[in-house]
Amino acid sequence: MASVTQKNGVDKYWGDPSAEIILLTSADRGKTFDVVPISKPDSNLPNWMPGIERPFGPHPIAGVPAFLYTHGGPGESLTGGAGTEVIFVRLAK
Repeated sequence: MASVTQKNGVDKYWGDPSAEIILLTSADRGKTFDVVPISKPDSNLPNWMPGIERPFGPHPIAGVPAFLYTHGGPGESLTGGAGTEVIFVRLAK
């Protein structure tokens, strides 16, 4: 599972620069989790909005999926043209 973390006590939840991406994996069906930090911390811009990706097709999922996340602020509006990077992460098998 990919997730976003941020500093405790932050009043701004949408696009706060403290947002970072982590990966949670479980070998025991969710009883325990290993936490792997993924994003490179940036004190000025958030790393957020992760999405797990997998190859499309009729075959069963094999191996570890890749995922995407964004690096950049939320902008002023939906049409505000905020500069945001999309980061692709392929994990080792």
